[in-house]
Amino acid sequence: MLGGKAKVQRENHKTEMFDIYAHNLKIQVTLDANITVGNGHRLFEENDMARIKQIIFSDFFDTLTNGALVLFAYWYIYKVTRDQGYISLLGLISMIATLFTFVGGYLSDKVNKIYLLKTVVGIRVLNTILGLAIYHLFDYPILSVMVTVVINSVLNIVYSPLTESIVPSIVHGKEDLITANSWVSIANQLSSVLSAGLSAIFIFFGNVSIGLVLSLVLYVLSYLLITRLSIEAKAGKKVDVTSLVAKDANKFLIGMKIIRKNFLISVIVPVALVTNFCFWTVWLLMPKLSIDVFSGFTYMYNSIDLSFTVGSILGAFAVNVKHKGKKIFTARNFPYFLLLQGVMILLIGLFSLQHREVFGIVGVVISWLGYGICNSIGSILYFSTVQLSVPSNHIGMVIGAILTIFSLANPIAAITSAPLSHITTTPVIIFLLGTVMMLASVPVFFKKIRIQLSQE
Repeated sequence: MLGGKAKVQRENHKTEMFDIYAHNLKIQVTLDANITVGNGHRLFEENDMARIKQIIFSDFFDTLTNGALVLFAYWYIYKVTRDQGYISLLGLISMIATLFTFVGGYLSDKVNKIYLLKTVVGIRVLNTILGLAIYHLFDYPILSVMVTVVINSVLNIVYSPLTESIVPSIVHGKEDLITANSWVSIANQLSSVLSAGLSAIFIFFGNVSIGLVLSLVLYVLSYLLITRLSIEAKAGKKVDVTSLVAKDANKFLIGMKIIRKNFLISVIVPVALVTNFCFWTVWLLMPKLSIDVFSGFTYMYNSIDLSFTVGSILGAFAVNVKHKGKKIFTARNFPYFLLLQGVMILLIGLFSLQHREVFGIVGVVISWLGYGICNSIGSILYFSTVQLSVPSNHIGMVIGAILTIFSLANPIAAITSAPLSHITTTPVIIFLLGTVMMLASVPVFFKKIRIQLSQE
């Protein structure tokens, strides 16, 4: 989705443990043709406002469709094949693609952003048509949906950084940008919730052809919303890709040096790697759990996704709750939310072992809601602490280095989820991974760390 530094992973709308999930929403704007703040100061020229609305609505439909199609693909492929290897492969491709978003950042700086946006969304339309062609010409539904999802993952290498940078290129002024980002955040949250509902419609039909046709309609709508945008913005900067990579590598190394010297950050790195590995392994096992364990409830996978997303949104709002003028949650609470994430995963495993299916379904869904809340609050508290513990001119480099390090565990989780699924039952694997997450949080409770957290 369009947005600032906090965003949902586009492929599956999930956060890693330490992703900053959401903005603080302080929307004090009137969304009409003459948007005003406070005393009636006009923020946007009408033309700029119209362009931004078109882009946001286009991105809303694009991200909504992409998220729903991925959920449906995971569900359908496992339902037909009962092979966790396919799910691991799709997850691995998605996670590797996110490591190359710097290439998309380079392109979005070099090429006119409106032109590039039209091109990427247009390719999504053609890609969906290709998937339909494979389905009808070769009668191979699994191949058709996999090709569509994989190509979309590759397109996200460009799409993600492009949509992050396109609004700032149109908006002028700090207040204007804050207002535009508030719209973006609302659209982000809405599309995250609705993608689970849309995927439920796909699953209701249970047919790849119907799913791709519905996706095609929405992708075309996304394209039509931006097709009349004039490409009048100034061309992107000419940037040498070699120098760009060298510059990014240098920033990463500087960030690493700061991390090594910062006790509060460096001690969390191994904890985060273990936690991210456990989370992504569990998440990639959800299609298998939904179909093998909760076969009586067709929409279990959608319910899990929706519950996690809603929990993450609630957590982002809860972190700002105040009592007697002071925020309830502060950095010193971070260890508890880290521990609770492991507890929630453990509970998911326990509820999955219940022989009473309804009780198990409710328990798993509520546990994912709880995980989303704890994940969101913990992530925001941690990164806020990091921002306060490093020099302001190094925050970007440090955050970039941290997220890069934390994400290293994700492809490993994708690779290992398939072999793990052959060792024992899915509920037992999830229970054990939840236990590992809880144990991994123990070092964060050490006195030295808690004292430092209390000081931030």
